[in-house]
Amino acid sequence: MAKKPDFITPAVIAVVIFLVVFYILRRNDANPLAKAVGWVANAVEGFANGPVTTAVKCPIGFKFYNDATGRSMCCDGEINRYTHTCTPRSSGGICSFEPNVADPRGPGFPTLPLCGAVVERVNTATANSFCPQNLPNYATKGKCCASSTDMNGEDCSPLDLADKGRFCVIKDVRAGEPNCVNLKMADDASCPRGMNKVSYPLGERERSRYGPAVDGTVIPVCTKLDATCIPDSVVVALQKRGIYKDKKDLATWKYSCSGYDRVVNQRDLTAAMDNSYV
Repeated sequence: MAKKPDFITPAVIAVVIFLVVFYILRRNDANPLAKAVGWVANAVEGFANGPVTTAVKCPIGFKFYNDATGRSMCCDGEINRYTHTCTPRSSGGICSFEPNVADPRGPGFPTLPLCGAVVERVNTATANSFCPQNLPNYATKGKCCASSTDMNGEDCSPLDLADKGRFCVIKDVRAGEPNCVNLKMADDASCPRGMNKVSYPLGERERSRYGPAVDGTVIPVCTKLDATCIPDSVVVALQKRGIYKDKKDLATWKYSCSGYDRVVNQRDLTAAMDNSYV
């Protein structure tokens, strides 16, 4: 008679493997194998219940900590690691990942905001300041995107990143990357009647006067057949970077649009105009 299959040995092996993995995962100094197993477990759970996220996110400028009761919080100031308390730099400098958490500073403060709401508020404010109209979604890596960001809000989607017309970079712009500052200036600029908006890259003439701050700067200018002017909003934005800083009174500068409008459209010839460019 043939020998019956031995089912006991595989079962014992499976139990031993389970106990070894469980022990590894319970250790505080978990090795890379434990981390890999934990990552797989999180991924499987994520696919079962919704999108996978890799980490809890604090607003920009905030640091993560657990308070004395173990609740997950974010702080924009100093964290005391012994008392698990935050000394924030501003009144809104603490947020929580749980709703309806009382502010630890006392009853005079409102309930702590959710960190997700703070992140959304900061991202919206940043987008309003730096993102052009056709790229309204801010990614925390310092980009503006045409469509929604990735699941962590850090970068534009692969679809957007594959097309330079669908994203721009706010700072540390590399050669060939679209510059959000240039695009935002073009959005905000308006021209006097009868003039059209075109792009003008600042070059050696401007660099010789104002230095490397002009590098990579493309500005909108207003033009028609016999005249050109720079919108006042563009001049003001550039002056913050040291460009055109010597043009103190835009209303009397020939190349500002307010100066052009004053002389040409309003026909005011009483002002002593600065007719120099740089």
